[in-house]
Amino acid sequence: MGQEKVVDSYKLSDLEVAGLDSDNFCGLPEVFTQKSMPVHKGNIPCSKDLQRWSHLRDIKMPEINADVDLLIGTNVPQALEPWEVVHAANGGPYAIKTILGWTVNGPLRGDNQISDQCLQPDITVNRISVARLDELWENQLKVDFPENLQDEQPGQSREDKRFIESVSESAKIIDGHYSIGLPVRQKYLKMPNNKSVAEQRALSLKRRLNKDPSFCSDYIAFMTKMLADGYAERVPAEHLTCRDGRVWYLPHHGVYHPKKKKLQVVYDCGATFQGTSLNSQLFQGPDLTNLLVGVLTRFRKEPVALMADIEAMFHQVRVPAEDSDLLRFLWWPDGDCSQELVEYRMMVHLFGATSSPSCACFALRKCAEDNQ
Repeated sequence: MGQEKVVDSYKLSDLEVAGLDSDNFCGLPEVFTQKSMPVHKGNIPCSKDLQRWSHLRDIKMPEINADVDLLIGTNVPQALEPWEVVHAANGGPYAIKTILGWTVNGPLRGDNQISDQCLQPDITVNRISVARLDELWENQLKVDFPENLQDEQPGQSREDKRFIESVSESAKIIDGHYSIGLPVRQKYLKMPNNKSVAEQRALSLKRRLNKDPSFCSDYIAFMTKMLADGYAERVPAEHLTCRDGRVWYLPHHGVYHPKKKKLQVVYDCGATFQGTSLNSQLFQGPDLTNLLVGVLTRFRKEPVALMADIEAMFHQVRVPAEDSDLLRFLWWPDGDCSQELVEYRMMVHLFGATSSPSCACFALRKCAEDNQ
């Protein structure tokens, strides 16, 4: 699988295929030829095989005396779309009817008696990649000029483009700070109620706070400052009963910086409940950080270079009100663990969300563009 080699091939266009007893034709994309196919006739089911399974006996499988001469991949979804399904029974195979006829999948021969045509010592994996002359020429140029590999604006994936569209539409300035909506994958997102997970994690955190006074003091100081700075707020009473599917509770824990010995509260956006998590519902976004090579090169342009640091960079980017309930968390008022847990919500992008680095860098770049 790791090797690449050049093989001669013809490229065929405008091919169409149909089932043996059907007039429903299916067009194929460009097809590449190969001298031999890594498939044997023993892999082809026949009527005799189907008779072994009572649930498949009504399926008509036409037979022709020919080798396998065409492989159709998943880039032709029309050929693989199920029209009818006969479900598996008694540990046997299942059958799917497509535009090209019936296909059978699963343990076809229950007693493992495989025909002689199907016996072979090795399993082969076939991988086809297409080499184009212009791409080969570009790769050769990159070998001759390796600095060209340091591209500060790499191509964006489809998900990256959707991220940029989402944050560009929602970006606005509120009270001197940029506000950017969470780049969710689904516009009308519906999340399950995972409050029980957050409560369970809060009890675990409570035990550690009670055991370690120093950790407890740092944790309370961090949360108190975060609330005082307006990065988080207590959920208003009228929003506590919100059941529109856009509520998610984030467990949190404390991590000390290895050098600064400073506590940072991190929100577990990857915590799952009923098969989903906040991070799985967010676009990560492209890496918008300038490459160090470009930064160092631009140092040569002017006689003086300036460097600055943004304090709590993620927290400088606000979250609109309609997204803040996806960032709820549980905490004790004034850090008093003897009281009941209270619901709070973040009003800014936070540490732990997969989208936060790209959102913060996007806001920084937009600030530069808007004020150039």
